[in-house]
Amino acid sequence: GGGVYYIGDSVTLTAVPNGINYHFVQWHDSVTANPRTFVAAHDTSFKAFFERDLQPHGIGTPDAAALFTLTPNPAYRSVAVELQTPVGGGRLALHNAEGRELWSGTLGAGHSRAVLDLAPYPSGVYFVTFTYGESTSVRKLIIGE
Repeated sequence: GGGVYYIGDSVTLTAVPNGINYHFVQWHDSVTANPRTFVAAHDTSFKAFFERDLQPHGIGTPDAAALFTLTPNPAYRSVAVELQTPVGGGRLALHNAEGRELWSGTLGAGHSRAVLDLAPYPSGVYFVTFTYGESTSVRKLIIGE
């Protein structure tokens, strides 16, 4: 991802793996905070490092929070959040590219699908998080025009 920021802006970056069998380890400069916030002072690049999970999700006891999809993506008016397995509750949230939470709600016990209304949000890059118990998973969402 990327963005344009002014000197002095506070910027929050979130490293998101491109698959459910990976987890964040650290940034290129050994910082392990994720999300990570810094103050823009000049052109800057960050590189995130990930490792493959020793026990991939889906083998043994799955990580319920990691097993969700966004359909369609890119989305326009709405997006369906679909869990692979219904769970006993869970928290959904929508964040903008800067990491600010714009919306949150709970998924009812035993439900495996929710539809988010995207009409209030301009086109751009967003992140949907699903938290279940101690586990949180993130998916990148693109809202088109």
